[in-house]
Amino acid sequence: SLDLMRFHADTKLVTEIGEWNDSSSLKIFNTSLISSPDPGTPHLMVVTREEPPYVMVKCGNCTGNQRYQGFAIDLLAAISQVAEFTYSIYAVPDNLYGVYDHQTKEWNGIV
Repeated sequence: SLDLMRFHADTKLVTEIGEWNDSSSLKIFNTSLISSPDPGTPHLMVVTREEPPYVMVKCGNCTGNQRYQGFAIDLLAAISQVAEFTYSIYAVPDNLYGVYDHQTKEWNGIV
């Protein structure tokens, strides 16, 4: 299992706000520590790569957000409900983390 922690920058304290395991998924103990400062329902495009146990492909035939499972996916779903946003998950085409190109001075992939 993994503990979900929140770091408070002002006090330098860490608070446990939930936990995740592969059998019971994500449980958030204290939803008051997760909030959205902006009104409305923004839609986020979330880029990812397969990295068990955080992000795993559920099935090859599935499409959209239903294609993925894992800790980060469960966390994203729970936070989106509390913070009131929607999202679309897509995989980075080369399945690699991003690198900085010194010639173009740009990042590629996931940063």
